[in-house]
Amino acid sequence: MSSIAVDQLPPLENDLSQEKSSPMPGVVAHSLFWMVATSSVVMFEPAPCDLAFVLFFPLLFFTGHVVLVRQMHPLVVLGGSLFMIMNIISILPSFEWMVAARYLAITIYLGVFFLLIVALFAKYGPQAYATVKIAFVIAGVITAVIGILARFRAIPNWEMFMLTEAGFRIRSTFKDANVLGPFLVAACVLILTDIILRKKIKLWEVVCLSINSVAILLTFSRGGYLAGVVSFSCLLMLFWWVPRYRQATNRILLMLIPVGFVVASAIIVVLFSTGLGEFFVDRFSYQSYDDERFLNQQEILQTVGRVPVGVGPGSWNKDNYLYIHDVHSLFLRTWVEHGSLGLLGLVLFLFGWCNAIWSKIAKCGKYVHVYIACGAIFWGVISNSFSIDTVHWRHFVLFMAIPIGFIAYEARTGESVVSENQTSSGNESGAS
Repeated sequence: MSSIAVDQLPPLENDLSQEKSSPMPGVVAHSLFWMVATSSVVMFEPAPCDLAFVLFFPLLFFTGHVVLVRQMHPLVVLGGSLFMIMNIISILPSFEWMVAARYLAITIYLGVFFLLIVALFAKYGPQAYATVKIAFVIAGVITAVIGILARFRAIPNWEMFMLTEAGFRIRSTFKDANVLGPFLVAACVLILTDIILRKKIKLWEVVCLSINSVAILLTFSRGGYLAGVVSFSCLLMLFWWVPRYRQATNRILLMLIPVGFVVASAIIVVLFSTGLGEFFVDRFSYQSYDDERFLNQQEILQTVGRVPVGVGPGSWNKDNYLYIHDVHSLFLRTWVEHGSLGLLGLVLFLFGWCNAIWSKIAKCGKYVHVYIACGAIFWGVISNSFSIDTVHWRHFVLFMAIPIGFIAYEARTGESVVSENQTSSGNESGAS
């Protein structure tokens, strides 16, 4: 992959190659590509994508490509600022300062990463999206292949890519199978978006979707399956809602019916022929550790207000060892670690983000497909956030930053106004 010239990579959709905006410099293209392409290798820290950020952020900053974007939804700014402030304040009562400082540093790093992506998309919009998309799709396929090969013992040291020594669930290059699943779902969403835009499917897309689907299956992650259902449902419903994509979406839905039967049959055959059928069924049943999670969350709810500003970043199980199990909830963990104001900041940020994105989807503008894809990925992750800690998921931050940057790009170039006027004229012509 080191021989790939990122600025020469073809976009995954035709309309992104015909932009009138200034071309994206090679330094920006390479920086975006490698920061995203390495984001799937997070089985150890600092991860390669973290090192890539440390390398490329100063380079982009000192070459003038990083600027503060002011065209953000007020609640995104207010909520994000309040959340970050409470992260800093809550470090004071933390039980172990080193643990809290490390966790706070990761949060700040992801906050800066968010602003970096927003800044680059505000300036280069569709060109940046094309680069990020192809990098993410490549990362997803490579990660999925590694996981599948590990499951069938086809690579050396396959154990390191499995969640447990028994070797039933793959985690590939992630720490947890519950993160791998939603990551691959996001890659599938990007591919399906291109299929709907082009109104046809290419062979390489079928291959990528098949590989990713098998890997998602082999994670045996209930959260990953839920993220897939939510993301794909949101994607298809929102594209069907946009008039110019309705016909293409109907075609995709009709294709999915027979394909779904074939895939389901193949899954059943594979699972039971490999002796994993019983394990697959068992994963959907109530697990013994679910009791521990629920009891732990009930205990947290009874004591969460004991420290008004929270127990500190990453300190959910460090405050006098009060909570012995992981919180398993983005919202409850935020409440525990950063107090009520921290939780309020998070909720305001997420609500402002949803409001900003939905307003762009409702207008059905030129780049509505970007907002739909990012929204589908976002809601898939949020469906996991009630039972999984997603605060430091890098692809979650990435796909929240992209549409915020695109909103600023449209405001700067005025393309959304032109698109909306053209859409309105088209509707009037059709009505007449």
